[in-house]
Amino acid sequence: MGVLKVSAHSKCTAVAGAIAGVIRDCGRAEVQAIGAGAVNQAAKAVAIARSYLALDGLDVVLIPSFTEVSIADQVRTALKLVVECRQPIEFSSPAGERRGSRQFLERVMGGSLEGQVHGAARIASPNGEKGAGV
Repeated sequence: MGVLKVSAHSKCTAVAGAIAGVIRDCGRAEVQAIGAGAVNQAAKAVAIARSYLALDGLDVVLIPSFTEVSIADQVRTALKLVVECRQPIEFSSPAGERRGSRQFLERVMGGSLEGQVHGAARIASPNGEKGAGV
């Protein structure tokens, strides 16, 4: 297993897919980021990967730490994010609940998805009704 290096310009969903793939194969992924933008993208990618893996019944935890890396003969401090499987999620779904459904995701992720549309928060219209996704 190699280190997944994330930059400020990395696509969160692509990194999330890579993290999920490594975890499915090895049970553990290591992500490295240097700089605020890269750390932001890496953190979002881990959150997205968690939802991808939840669909497969895997729950993951994040273990952050600092590490020193050598880049062009300079020593830089990077953030190392280790993502590991905590435990499999129970798949005993009630009748009528299908994997990937809103009810399934709410149960697996441990919270309500109310007010969310494909990961984006909903906004309220001037009359108080929920509007389109942001």
